Amino acid sequence: MPSKSKLLDNLKMCMRDFRPGKAAFPNHSSVYDLATIPFETPELPLPFMVFLTLVSLLDFDYYGKDEKLAWSIPLLYQGTPFMISHQKFGLQVAAIAADSHATNSAKQMMKQLNKGIRIADKLLTPILAERIGLGEVSVVNKHYIMHDAYMHFRELAEEAFQNSVALPQPGPQDFHKVVDRINASVEWERRGFHYAHAMLDAFYSWLEHVLVLLLPFCDFDRTTETLEDLMRSDWTTKYNRILKPDTDRDAKRAYNQLQKIKEKYRNPLTHGYFDKSGASLYVHTPVVGAIPISLSEYKNSIYYSSFFPIAKDTYSHICAVFDEVEYLLRATKFARPFKIIDAGLDVRFDDDGLREYKSAISSDKDTEAFIQAMSRLADAYANMDWFMA
Repeated sequence: MPSKSKLLDNLKMCMRDFRPGKAAFPNHSSVYDLATIPFETPELPLPFMVFLTLVSLLDFDYYGKDEKLAWSIPLLYQGTPFMISHQKFGLQVAAIAADSHATNSAKQMMKQLNKGIRIADKLLTPILAERIGLGEVSVVNKHYIMHDAYMHFRELAEEAFQNSVALPQPGPQDFHKVVDRINASVEWERRGFHYAHAMLDAFYSWLEHVLVLLLPFCDFDRTTETLEDLMRSDWTTKYNRILKPDTDRDAKRAYNQLQKIKEKYRNPLTHGYFDKSGASLYVHTPVVGAIPISLSEYKNSIYYSSFFPIAKDTYSHICAVFDEVEYLLRATKFARPFKIIDAGLDVRFDDDGLREYKSAISSDKDTEAFIQAMSRLADAYANMDWFMA
C-alpha cells in the first residue's frame, strides 16, 4: 500500500480542479437562497466522506450547523461556485444559478469527487483503526428490527401449527373429506415448519446482536478485550462473556438447551440439511439396505421425523427455551441495561460512555432519566434540530 504522503499527493492531484470558495458565499444562510442541482441518489457520495475528504484531509473551509443543516462547504470547481451541504434529507449540491453550465459542471464534479473519495478511504482507514483502539466507537442498535423479525416468524408458525390441528373432523362415511383434512393438516404443518426455521435463524441472530449491545454494561475493558474480535466471535463466546453460565445456574440451563436446539435444528437447516452426526449420509449394506452412518444416533437427528423436522410440540419447546433466555436478559440483573437497549439507543464504548452507563443503571430512576435525556438528544440530532439538543 502506498505511504500516507504518497496517498495524500494522489488525492491532491485527483482533486486539483477543486478550490476553497468561501469568498463566493460569505453568508452561511445563503445556502437556502441557492439553486439546487438535481442528482440521482447513486451519483452522490456519502455525506461524511465528502466532509472528511474536503475538510479533514484537504483543509477546505466550511460553515457549521444551522437549522436542518449539519454543515456546508463552499468551493469552486473549475472556477464555478458550488455549495455542498449535508441537510436533513441528505447531501445537496447547489449553485448560484442552475443553468446548463452549472448543471453539467456539477455532474462532472461529482464524478471527480467520487474518485477522490476512493483515495480518501485508504488514508482514513488507519486513522479509524486507531480510534477503534481508543474505544471511540458506537454500535448501531438494531434490536427492534431483529426482534420484530423473530416475532413475525414465530407468530406465523404459531398460527400455522394451530391451524394444522384445528381443522374440522369429517364424519366416518366421508372418506374423501378425511383425505382432504389430512392433506390440509400436512400443508399447515409444512408452513409451520418453514416459519419455525426462519424463527430459529432470526432468534440466534438477534441474540448475538443483543449480547454485543450489553457489553458496555458488563465491565467492558478495551485494554484487555477487543470489540471487533467479540463481534466476530460465535454466539457461544458472546453468551459466555455476558451471561457467564459457569457461575449462573439459570444461564447454564438455558445455554444447554440453546446448544441442543442449535445442534439438532438450526445448524443442519442452515448448512444444507447436513448435521455433524452424519445422519444425511447412508451406507449401503446387505439385506437391510442403506442405513445412516449415525446408526442409533439417527433418532436424535432432524431426519428422524414423520413429515417435517419441526412439528408443533418441538416448536412449543423451542419457544419455551427462547422465552427463558429473554427472561434472563430482560428481568434479571440486565433489566436496566436492557431498558436502554429497548429504547433503541446506540451503545457507546468510549470511556465517557462507559462511565455514563455505570451511573445510568445505578437505579431505576437514573435509568429512566438517562433514557429520556438521550432519546431527546437522539431525536434532535436525527432531525438536525441543533438548537433543541
